[in-house]
Amino acid sequence: RIPLLLVVLLAFGLRLFAIDRQDIWGDEAFSIWLSSQPLPEVVAGGADTHPPFYPFLLALWLRLAGSGPLAARALSAFAGTLIVPVVHVLARRLLAGRGEAAGRAVPLLAALLAAVSPVLVYYAQETRMYGLVTLLAAASIYWSLRFYRAPRSATAALGCFLSGLAAIYTHY
Repeated sequence: RIPLLLVVLLAFGLRLFAIDRQDIWGDEAFSIWLSSQPLPEVVAGGADTHPPFYPFLLALWLRLAGSGPLAARALSAFAGTLIVPVVHVLARRLLAGRGEAAGRAVPLLAALLAAVSPVLVYYAQETRMYGLVTLLAAASIYWSLRFYRAPRSATAALGCFLSGLAAIYTHY
């Protein structure tokens, strides 16, 4: 668990490193503007071409954390960091029963690659929905695999349904 914790801390550090160095750009400004509207307008769906889950979460986040560049981007940084342990458990689930060495080393390597992935770091530093939808897609794959292996599991079915639904309501 300590190696995974170190990889998650590395991921978090990379996602926060210089996160507020660049100015807010057009799409980010639109996300912040939309999310600063009253909640019924945020989820109404008329102002944006994307589904409302990310603007809704961002609206709640901005009310708690503020609207500066660091605060606005921190939601994506947290979602981008959470991708790392999800990739780890997904890899562990995929390799279940394939031997002790692979069962430990490969999931940790997968988590490390997710932690240092330039694309994942980039999108975790934007006030946009891409980091969140990646997290939700990975979670959906994990729960789908659990449901495939145990089709009578209510927990797996619910996890599969909710993560997939959240992903669909985040990005088309």
